[in-house]
Amino acid sequence: MSRWYFGLRVKTNTDCPNIEAVGRMNRLLIERLGVRNGKMGDSVSHRILKAGKTTLWEGGIRVPGINRWHGKIKPGVREETLAGIVDILPTICEITGTALPEDRRIDGVSLYPVFKGKSLLRDNPLFWFYYPSRPACVIGDGDCTLIVGLKIDIPRDNLFDEEWVGLIKESERKNFRLYNIKEDARQEHEISSKHPQLL
Repeated sequence: MSRWYFGLRVKTNTDCPNIEAVGRMNRLLIERLGVRNGKMGDSVSHRILKAGKTTLWEGGIRVPGINRWHGKIKPGVREETLAGIVDILPTICEITGTALPEDRRIDGVSLYPVFKGKSLLRDNPLFWFYYPSRPACVIGDGDCTLIVGLKIDIPRDNLFDEEWVGLIKESERKNFRLYNIKEDARQEHEISSKHPQLL
């Protein structure tokens, strides 16, 4: 029986262990996810991106993901495919030949095709919702993100009441803003009037 080893590291420091010592490097997939350091509203190392931590602008949600898989992922390749943490489970399931759970909705897709240099096919766009942020919703698909405002008044602290879920789902959506984040990472040029078919 073969074994798979997965390492998920959500730290940005440099105390990485010597992974070469693990052995069976062709059966080790390492994923390292970036995080935004600093306190709420900070603009820590966001360079050209708009806003910062705890916002749903690019400066708050765009972080690097670094993957290493000896003999499978070509070293030094930079990939610009939009992905999210919801894609980790489907990726691990596909790589290991494990069926996805059927007792819940799976929002993500496997990133395995991207590891092999192929395009990623996503049936549904990525979705971010964070109620303390304004805007509170972002939908990401390909090169574009759609910023969505909600007409709802709930507290913006980090305490969440489950009773709000229904209110949020039924809330009127407003102030739609569309950005091509590949060409405009600062999100300075709203393009919905030029591309109404994308709304």
